[in-house]
Amino acid sequence: MNSKLKTLNVIIQCEDMMYLDAYQWKQLLLHYYPQLEKFYFTYYDRIDNNSHQYQIYSCGLNPFSTLFWIQRKWIFKAKTEGTSPVEENDQ
Repeated sequence: MNSKLKTLNVIIQCEDMMYLDAYQWKQLLLHYYPQLEKFYFTYYDRIDNNSHQYQIYSCGLNPFSTLFWIQRKWIFKAKTEGTSPVEENDQ
């Protein structure tokens, strides 16, 4: 199945890190959207300010910075917002 889709915008707001699997995204895009020109991927996550162990990529390397992503000029950005139990109770 090949699609003629040229632009894809994906917005994910969730705590499940499986959506950050660059290899799986690459396989999906190559298989289903080979003509894709623009890919916008926004990932939102909320973390507890008291947690000092959170890192999107524990090894410090961004798998979205491989040649596949760079050649297409598709830049990956993730946004995390800190919360604390006090802030959550005030809302």
